[in-house]
Amino acid sequence: HFEHWALTYLKYSSEVYETIDKRSQLTNRDKQLNLRLVPVERYLDLLRGFITKKGSYEARWLATAIAGLTGRRFAEVMAKGTFSLTEHPYLLHFEGQLKTRTSQTKVYDIITLIPASEVLEAIERLRQLPDVKAIARLTGKTLSEELNRFNQKLNTICSVTLMQVVPPLEGKKAVSVHNLRSLYGAIAVYFFCPEHQHEYAFIQHFL
Repeated sequence: HFEHWALTYLKYSSEVYETIDKRSQLTNRDKQLNLRLVPVERYLDLLRGFITKKGSYEARWLATAIAGLTGRRFAEVMAKGTFSLTEHPYLLHFEGQLKTRTSQTKVYDIITLIPASEVLEAIERLRQLPDVKAIARLTGKTLSEELNRFNQKLNTICSVTLMQVVPPLEGKKAVSVHNLRSLYGAIAVYFFCPEHQHEYAFIQHFL
């Protein structure tokens, strides 16, 4: 096994990597010490409104709402995840997690911030839209490229519309669809975390 010449000659020194790592840690610390408050009911009302929107941008509105209401990565919402109802009104069965540490397929329940039946109906509508069906048929690099392009469109919705109620994180000028994942975690804890469970363990399970 040989290391590629680019890794041998073009990578940073260990000192530079340590500096970058420390800078990242400090940035995350600043975010944790300077949390932004979000009016939960107004935020959820906005996402519910997204679900009802029609027109040429319907897929963008739906995908943003579903990502916010389920805590799923938008690629899981768009093409890679499988969702189904459970007996609990605020839980969906989910399969298709990205960035998992194991090659085995994992199936588990996820919390929804509004009734699960409403979320599943929105997912099914999203998957039937022509532009989403076209993306779902793709594979490999082409799929990744199309998902990245769609992600930028969702970030525009977040920055323009959701910033009415969701302030940017410390050091940021805009809100991204990925930020909704963290926000989902905080709201899920607020609504559902039992008193006898630690908040961190609770939300790590559902994320």
